[in-house]
Amino acid sequence: RFHRVNGSVERGGSALAAVTGGNFTITNDMEMVPAVRNDYRMEGIDFGLSGASGELTLRFRDHALRTEALARTSADMRYTLTLAATKSVEFRFPRSFLAAKGSPLEGPRGMSQSVALVAAYDGTLGCAVQVTLKNQTASY
Repeated sequence: RFHRVNGSVERGGSALAAVTGGNFTITNDMEMVPAVRNDYRMEGIDFGLSGASGELTLRFRDHALRTEALARTSADMRYTLTLAATKSVEFRFPRSFLAAKGSPLEGPRGMSQSVALVAAYDGTLGCAVQVTLKNQTASY
């Protein structure tokens, strides 16, 4: 559990502008095979396509991220939550795409923009999402 944490959101190795909100969902799309059995065990699992998606709300001063979203270029995205130097969790989307959602809300002190995030399978790493947990436990 992380109560008071420091966090960062990076895209392509650079910190994004002030992230004011966001969420992401990771699905494995597995379904239990229903069967009547006398031992209460599952018959099996049907594997589907896993995926990851989300949304970020950003406050920024230029149109660079919106331009990237419109160009549909992929980049490595990382969400990191840090409790201490030895305790953190990182969610990495090595091949993620952004899609701008509507026009940015502009004001005298900057812009606020919601962007959708979609993670795609990265053939080099062999995954769409990579989660790294750092703590004092040597192994599980």
